[in-house]
Amino acid sequence: MKLSASVVRRALIVGGVGLAALGLVVMAASSASLSLPLLTSLRNRFPSLTRSGAFTGLGLEAILIGCGLVLSGWFIVPRRAQVRALADRPYFLPLLAMVILVIVWLPIIGLGRSAIISGERTWWLDDDAMISMRYARNLAQGAGLVWNAGERVEGYTNFLWTAYMALVHLFPISAAHTSLVILLTNLALSVATLPYLARLVRLLGGTSPAVAAALALYVLNKSTMAWNTTGVETALLTLLLMVTICRVLAEARRAQPRLLTYLLIAVMSLVRADALVLAGLVYLLAFVFTRQRKRVIGYTLISLSLPLAHVIFRIAYYGDLLPNTAYLKVANWDDRVTAGLRYVGDFIWQYAVLVALAVSGALRGRDRTLRWLLGLIVAVAAYVAFIGGDAFPNVRFFIPILPLLMALAVVGTEQLIARPALRAVVVLVCVITTPLIIPGYFNNLAVGGYNVDNVRIGLLLKNNAPATAKAADFSAGSVFYFSEGGAIDLLGKSDKHIARLTAVPSNDRPGHNKYDIDYSLGELKPDFVIAPFQLPVDEDRVRALSQGEWSWMSDFYFNALFREHCRPYPIEVVALRSIFVCDWSDQFERRAAWRDLP
Repeated sequence: MKLSASVVRRALIVGGVGLAALGLVVMAASSASLSLPLLTSLRNRFPSLTRSGAFTGLGLEAILIGCGLVLSGWFIVPRRAQVRALADRPYFLPLLAMVILVIVWLPIIGLGRSAIISGERTWWLDDDAMISMRYARNLAQGAGLVWNAGERVEGYTNFLWTAYMALVHLFPISAAHTSLVILLTNLALSVATLPYLARLVRLLGGTSPAVAAALALYVLNKSTMAWNTTGVETALLTLLLMVTICRVLAEARRAQPRLLTYLLIAVMSLVRADALVLAGLVYLLAFVFTRQRKRVIGYTLISLSLPLAHVIFRIAYYGDLLPNTAYLKVANWDDRVTAGLRYVGDFIWQYAVLVALAVSGALRGRDRTLRWLLGLIVAVAAYVAFIGGDAFPNVRFFIPILPLLMALAVVGTEQLIARPALRAVVVLVCVITTPLIIPGYFNNLAVGGYNVDNVRIGLLLKNNAPATAKAADFSAGSVFYFSEGGAIDLLGKSDKHIARLTAVPSNDRPGHNKYDIDYSLGELKPDFVIAPFQLPVDEDRVRALSQGEWSWMSDFYFNALFREHCRPYPIEVVALRSIFVCDWSDQFERRAAWRDLP
């Protein structure tokens, strides 16, 4: 045993020193602009590494990880008994994970989601979340839960999250800082999830090493960090799912179901409309695990009054049974299930080891609870495939169930493998084969041009155009939140006509495969059109995009109305995108008077 500990200690120290040395070499080569074969090969394979400072960040990561390995070998391995005793304390591991999560995620919020614009640091959310922010501000200002005043279209799917955003807008916070409040809320919700993840592992029979592994998987996960630091509702939905599952399991063992648990289950459907499916699955778990079936049924029926009231509100206020985005992304799309299966397959590929361990542990383990929880995950995957998946990376639709999958994987590993050393190796492989925030963490601190430009364009419209002017854009979030003027969504999230069209056959990207440029320009008559490209344009390259997920860009650029009435009249601004004024607008003569931001 001493020899094994000595070997592990020596390997950690040697590996850490080597990794730190490699990091120093990479940083030195990057700062000196040396063309080392390894760096050149990586740049050719990963285009993101051509960005300025990318290799400096990778080098710094290697140094920090190397130092961490050295410290582990030098201090932790010789004191493994004391470390194990600390880990066995109920709150030590969750508290440690909370501290690490804040240290690692907070810089992403502080630096990666903001920029100095017109002399003021301004924060933004994911562009879709900024759509909800526009609804929220209109509600707070008395215009109603609408995107444009007087137009009742439910272009959001996160009612409760949008209501919380509206509450934030009741306070005297500038538009530059409202997003920061939402981002910090996301951080707090993510921190609050960690104790429940630890509790779930314990409820499933996991030991302290299993708890530590599950917490590490969550805190260091790239997908979770990506979505829980962008202002969307996934952090709240994840927390509610973990809370309700833990409560259902604990109450089933005590044979004491409580109404609050079932009300919390129902609240999930208010956080995101399609989470009613997730809520239904948790209701089923409660019915299966709890002996007091009549009480479970009674509490379930009482709690279902919440989503029922929301549906009644939707029908009365918007005139639709479902949110507008449900019609946009799911209806009239022939290849929807194929695209959804591809999305689910990509998730399984990214988390192959995690999925394999969870499935093996559930099927071969002794506890039927694991199998039922695995069934919940399978049902969610089937639903995601049915609706066509998602348009964005980092498996957004699986974020709420990722902690559950992590818990099943680490608990399943303990049940399948008896030898602690082999178990530790398997868990380590599981961790390093999932999408991690490293390498590439420091790239998240680089301010993205797309997001900055959306904010800048919104402020340009606000400063140069009257509030009555209407602008059309494919990105319906930041531009229109900061412009505060009239808005036309070219991709139909807040447009009933576009949402009910038939999807473009060659385009399998949900939310981007329905549009009607003739209608949006010819009938709605925007004063300004914000294009998704910078002038000058290589028309051959744009024409090549006519088939596939970027078809909307090609069809827009070559649209006759755009080319005749808007394309000849660009407004001179410094941005990665272009603004055009259309010749039918009363703003046409004022285009030369526009002033760019300082």
